[in-house]
Amino acid sequence: MNKAQRAELQTEVVDKITSLIGRLEDSDYTILEEIKTTLSAVEGVTSAMADQEREKFENMSEGLQNSESGQKLEEAADKLDNLCWPDAPEELDDDSSEVLMAELQEVLTEVEELL
Repeated sequence: MNKAQRAELQTEVVDKITSLIGRLEDSDYTILEEIKTTLSAVEGVTSAMADQEREKFENMSEGLQNSESGQKLEEAADKLDNLCWPDAPEELDDDSSEVLMAELQEVLTEVEELL
């Protein structure tokens, strides 16, 4: 993953998820539609990045694919592909908010490992 992709991952995924978590921690239950929109958007970003990383890997020679750089590309693509995005709840309350925050935190941790 290059510097521009890491910056995009930071602004388009990490920052947006962090913002959602913060608002949920503040018991802002008016953001259900924003949660749905944001989850769809960040999932699209990570999926597109996974495709880019996989394409870079596949365009490498076999020798480079087996190198440390090649393995890092493949690993990043796999991690991005295998992120487990939570489903937005039907309604937000204390219980569903806590579950959603925990699920978002798990994804956030996995994404941050790629930065």
